[in-house]
Amino acid sequence: MERQDVEQQVLSELVSEAMKPYERLFTERGRAVMRELLEDAFATHPVTAELLEQLLPPKVVQQSGKVGKEDAAALDDQGDGDLSKIVS
Repeated sequence: MERQDVEQQVLSELVSEAMKPYERLFTERGRAVMRELLEDAFATHPVTAELLEQLLPPKVVQQSGKVGKEDAAALDDQGDGDLSKIVS
């Protein structure tokens, strides 16, 4: 299963869980609109998008190889410019 498909499945499950208490209150059209709004909000809001990412399985590396210094700078999670712990 593609990562995008898994992401959509997890997102759909989250939205379904969030809507569960309110399903009886909306018409079919209202539920469709609510689902669309929640999917958009969960996928695009910075906080919920990060939470969604944490719920997904880790990304699979398709190939191994050397990381160039330009790429390593993007991996500098400390922001201190010290790339020695990333690239030897």
